[in-house]
Formats: sequence, structure tokens, C-alpha cells
Amino acid sequence: MKPPLLLYSYAALVALFGYSQEGLHMAAMFLTFWNAAWSMAIGMRFFGRFWILARLGYVLLAVNPFACAILPNPELVLMGFGFTGFVLFYAVGASRRGGTFRLDDPEGNGSCMPADFYWLAEPWSKQSGSLFSGVPAIQLALAFWQQKPLRWRLLLRRGAWLAAGVATPVATCLLLMRALGVWDEFWFWNVQYVQIYSSSLKRDLWALAFTSNFNLLTKNFVLYWVLGAAGLLALGTPVLNGRKRLILLSLAIFSFAAVAPGRRFYGHYWLQFLPVLALAMGALFYHLGKGLAVLFRRLNMQPVVAVAAAVILLLPVVRQPHLVQGDSHRLLRPCRRAIHLSKIKC
Repeated sequence: MKPPLLLYSYAALVALFGYSQEGLHMAAMFLTFWNAAWSMAIGMRFFGRFWILARLGYVLLAVNPFACAILPNPELVLMGFGFTGFVLFYAVGASRRGGTFRLDDPEGNGSCMPADFYWLAEPWSKQSGSLFSGVPAIQLALAFWQQKPLRWRLLLRRGAWLAAGVATPVATCLLLMRALGVWDEFWFWNVQYVQIYSSSLKRDLWALAFTSNFNLLTKNFVLYWVLGAAGLLALGTPVLNGRKRLILLSLAIFSFAAVAPGRRFYGHYWLQFLPVLALAMGALFYHLGKGLAVLFRRLNMQPVVAVAAAVILLLPVVRQPHLVQGDSHRLLRPCRRAIHLSKIKC
């Protein structure tokens, strides 16, 4: 029922952590901290010393029992590929002079195909990962429009590398399924069944699924979602470079779009959105630090803001320790009811 890269990823996790209940949880912890590390790497490139807030925010969002990050869900694997590819694509394509993504920089540009491959392997761990392929395309388009004059041949060459990064994992997967003699099963479960699954839920039921699951996901975690929403709004201000703002906003849009195709909005689907929500929290405090630096020019306000932000983020866990321990069974009862409601008449 899932693309082959997910199964090979699970095989690798079993080899690392063993085939046991404990191994499953260790694999999930590994994936969570892996994704947190790459969120931190993105934060370092976009927000400087506020990178730690992106990592801290992701870990705190992931401990939400309704997000089910204690199990190695496909979404954790998907984001492990996606955010690794994002950082590699940005790093390989970034100029050494100032860290800006340029189309024609001979020092930092390269072909980007290895990064493209890593990024665009996502759909072969979970189908919704195909939506993330729009982010590197937008990044390439932004780099192109920065060229003066516009250089169409260079764009076509880089676009061809990007297309090769898309086509290579796709062709590899299709040839593998054909070689293994499971083409019909593969096509049914990964194409036909997905179409039926995504179109079978009536509008009133998927609206109920969204409200029920989103309310459970944000219950006791409202502060983080409010801070993330404020961070996304802050991206509309000119504090960050315009290209960086557009990249983060496009990442937010595609991340939310990846939650929606099945129209069930289960808690673990939102694992695809949590990294960008954590980045948005980092963006909020980055903007706040920049604003205070303008008001208090003689003081270095950024460390103060970073420490204050860390305290604010940790406050809900300190005040309500049952969020991460002890009462998870009580908290999961309404979650099970919401999942049952979302399955009615599917």
C-alpha cells in the first residue's frame, strides 16, 4: 500500500534498531531527532543564531501524543528525505559569497542533481511527498529571475538537471517493480487505490475529520500553533530577504497541501507540516530580535530574545508534564473517537 522506498527505509531501521517494540520507538526517536537536526540546519541558514528555536520547536511539537511521532510513521521517513534534500539543494546551489542562491555561480552551484535526487525521492516513501517537488522548482525560478540579463540557456540547463533529479528515482522505482514482477499490485495500491481513497470521503465527513483531528492536535499545544501562525504572518514583512521569504512561504504551502490529499487529517499526517511550523516559530523570534535591535541600537538584543523564546517554548511542558508522560492513554481516548468518526461511510 506504500511505495517501495518506505519499505526499504523500514528495513534499514530494523537493521539498526532491531525488530521489537523497543526498536520501533528507538527508530521513531532517531527519525524525530534526524528531522530536528535538518530543521536546525535550515534555521542556521535563514535565522542565524535563532537556529536552535527551529530545532527546539520541532521537538516540542513532535512530543504531542496526537501527532504519533512515537511511532515510525511514513511521514517521519518522508520528511527525513525531504528536509535533507532541501538543505543539500540549498547548500549546493548557494554562492560562497554571501550564501545566496545564484543560477550561474561556478563556485557553489554545481549540478545539484544529488540534492535533487535526495529531495525528490520523497514520493517513493509516501505519495504525498510528490507535492514537495514544487519547492526546488520555485527556488530555481527565483534564482533565474535574479539574473540580469535573463539567461534562458542557463535556466534550461539547470532545469534539465532538476528534471533528471525527478526522473531518476521515478524510473528506478518503476523498473524495479517491473523486474520484481509486482507491477499490477504496485499500480493498484499506489495509483488506483490512492485515487479511490482520496475521493471516497464526503465533504461533511472530511470537514468533521479536519475539525476533530485539528482540535485534538492543538489541544494543550495552542501556544505553539499561535506562535507558528504569527511567524508565517511575519514573513510578509521585509526583515528577511525576499527570496528567503518566498521559499519559506512556498514550503509552508506545500507542507500543508501534503496533509490534505487523503482528507482524513489524522494526527500523523500533520508530521509533514510540523517542521515548517517550527521554522515559522524561529522566524517570529528572528523578526522580533531584529525589531528590538532597531529600537535598542546600543544593546545586543538577539541573545536576550533567544533565551526568552526558549523559556516561552518550554513553559507549556513545565506547567503540564502530562503532555509528554503518564496520561497519554487518557489523552488518546478522544483521538480514537475522532479517527472512528472520520472512517464512517468511507
